[in-house]
Amino acid sequence: MKLLEQLKEKGIISPANNKLPSVTDINSIEKYLNIILPDSYKTYLLNYSNISLGVYELLKPFRDNTYLDMVNVVESSREMLPSNLIPFLYDNGDYFCFNLNKNAPDYEIVFWSHNGQTDEKWPNFMTWVEKCWIGEQENQDNGLLDDFMKSIGL
Repeated sequence: MKLLEQLKEKGIISPANNKLPSVTDINSIEKYLNIILPDSYKTYLLNYSNISLGVYELLKPFRDNTYLDMVNVVESSREMLPSNLIPFLYDNGDYFCFNLNKNAPDYEIVFWSHNGQTDEKWPNFMTWVEKCWIGEQENQDNGLLDDFMKSIGL
């Protein structure tokens, strides 16, 4: 997947998050959550989930009681999130989630703020990677470059 290769080129292998899950790990989380995860997300998990880009670290299908433990995050989010939303990223009280009611099996991606539901949506995981993860990091990098250029008078 070309877009995931772009993610790999722009990111770094995370020293704290470098274990890749196995097919067995993914099958186990799917069985536990009673869902089928999007193929694009599975490809990401199996081959690229050790990559870090910007501040986002996506949840992993491990039951290891870390901040990236998908089971723990899903269970702890149940009081806040509707049952049709399965988080794949938890960031400072906010969630990016698969909306199980839209676009199966790729699922629509929705952003749920700690203040409640928002209007931010993406048609699928790969669009979210492109627009939100890679795109926002590029915008942030460009802004930092612009600030630097201004600071040196260019």
